[in-house]
Amino acid sequence: MPTHRAHESSVLGRDSAPPLPSWLYWVLLTAGVLTGALVSIWIFGKNSSVSQQGQISSVSQQQDSLQDEIIRKHEEQARKRCQKALRQQLAAIPNFFEEAKKGCPDFADYALGWGSTRRYIQDLIPFGDCEKHKRFLEEKFAECIFAEADLVRLVEKVVKGYVQEVQQIENQMLLELRADLEDIDPRWAKLEVKQFQEEYNKHLEKVCKEATTKLIYHTLKAAQVPASLVAGRYLENNILQVILRRLGIRAGAVVSGIVTFGVGVIINIVIDTILDRILNWIYDPKEELVKKLRDTFDELKTDILEKVKQELEKFTEEREAVRQAALQSMLMAFKKQQ
Repeated sequence: MPTHRAHESSVLGRDSAPPLPSWLYWVLLTAGVLTGALVSIWIFGKNSSVSQQGQISSVSQQQDSLQDEIIRKHEEQARKRCQKALRQQLAAIPNFFEEAKKGCPDFADYALGWGSTRRYIQDLIPFGDCEKHKRFLEEKFAECIFAEADLVRLVEKVVKGYVQEVQQIENQMLLELRADLEDIDPRWAKLEVKQFQEEYNKHLEKVCKEATTKLIYHTLKAAQVPASLVAGRYLENNILQVILRRLGIRAGAVVSGIVTFGVGVIINIVIDTILDRILNWIYDPKEELVKKLRDTFDELKTDILEKVKQELEKFTEEREAVRQAALQSMLMAFKKQQ
């Protein structure tokens, strides 16, 4: 029996591993715990980083959305201010003709007087001057009512006044826009007011040059305007000249169309009325002539007002389009720089 037990003990001793020392057991346990902790920290950190990136992206998207909303708000305000400024400038045209109507009775006295009739008869004589009566009427018309140059200056004043007001409206818009953008993103504060204006001018020039069949584009292309002058008086004067040329006015003189045609129609009405008076001496046409003149003024006023309004509205639409594009271009460039 002892021999058998000794043999069994010998067999068991060869097949079984010896027990681990207690210190090694604790080392392995500690290493496992530390490994698990490190893995957990790594996973948590990775998730946290992803979450943080998502939060940053969300904040950035919110800022972008707010910036777009602010730009739209200020652009809408600028558009409404331009509409108001256009109405105010155009009001000068009806006022001009209402004032002109006051001189119709005095002009009718001259037009239907003996001096006018005598010149008219003299012009009918062959080989005569043939222009005395017309010159007389034009002189008295300018004296009592208005000269063609007065009407030209009126149109120039309306156009120039509106172009200047649009410029002032844009400057005001940029000041207010910068203040609002700075409230939602302090990085905009890095740009001083002058720098903000210069950035806008730079992107405005870029947009204008990239535009097609636009008034401002053609003005810039022809003049090669540098960025520093895009929003200044140089561009303003070029735009003014383009609009005036479209209205048939160049360098302070009427070259065609509505002004010359309108005054010519009025003179012809006077001549026809004088002819009626000569043919019928009993008929006193003064009241009728004054009415015809005033009716013609209303027609001329409507034609000129509509033509000027049409050109300035076209300029407004073009300017609004390039202004919006310039603001968006400036915003995208600012994002890329951050």
